[in-house]
Amino acid sequence: MKNKIFEIFFCMLLIAITFSTVMGKMNNAENKIIKENKITKPLIDTDIKPIGLFNFRILNRDWNYWSNKPHLFLIPEGNVGIGDIPPEDAKLYVKTNSSDWKYAVYAEGQKGIKGISSALDGTGISGEGGHAGVAGLGGYIGILGQGYYGGWFEGISYFSGNVGIGTMYPDSKLDVDGDLELTGAYKGHIGPNNGAPFPRPAYDSGFQTIGQGETKIFYHNITGDIMNYIVDLQFNCSTNGINNLYYGTAHDGSNDYGTCWYDLTSESITVKRALQDVWSENVRIRIWVYN
Repeated sequence: MKNKIFEIFFCMLLIAITFSTVMGKMNNAENKIIKENKITKPLIDTDIKPIGLFNFRILNRDWNYWSNKPHLFLIPEGNVGIGDIPPEDAKLYVKTNSSDWKYAVYAEGQKGIKGISSALDGTGISGEGGHAGVAGLGGYIGILGQGYYGGWFEGISYFSGNVGIGTMYPDSKLDVDGDLELTGAYKGHIGPNNGAPFPRPAYDSGFQTIGQGETKIFYHNITGDIMNYIVDLQFNCSTNGINNLYYGTAHDGSNDYGTCWYDLTSESITVKRALQDVWSENVRIRIWVYN
């Protein structure tokens, strides 16, 4: 009887020793995975799965850094994928489900996201395809590009607000502070030939009445170099409408006709209507400036 009890006890002791050894090896294996990949509790065992070329994959778990930190410090080699297996050309790849209306990456801070390229023709941040390759929403500056190229856009670029070039405070859909150089045509949607509106003049007097034989001074106060002025004078009368009949002056022996301008300065211009003129009951002066 004693021999039977001893045999049973001895068998149970062997089983306990064997079980302890196996569990120790399993714990060591788990700890090795956790330690080498800088993962700490409270992840449960089923969350950590070695797969293929990757050391581990964290399955179906939200990572709250502030209450459970840190799960992941650094992987010096290889790529990291969140939501899917990362491609070869990305160290960090983030993918959301098509049914989720979520940001793939959300950065909140004093400077948002900084992208640095070590190649001259590289890009700090590249936005490709989709509804918006790179979307800069709100804030002081939605997207800040500094480098060899501040920004490089291919395809169609959409801006819902005003665009400023050389100015941070555009007043129009396109506000350019500086020279605008075009190598193509300036097109619009006016008339059968897609004409464009002419640039507005620096000064427009509108039509003003001028009597026969009257001399009238128009004060434009444009200043600057008058050699860069372009002056246009229009007439308007009840019989011929807007016209340029007898632009200048004419004399037929007994009568003086026509209307002309002279004495252009950086502040004013003078218009003279001849005594017998019948075509310029109203006159209009416009002045453009180029540099």
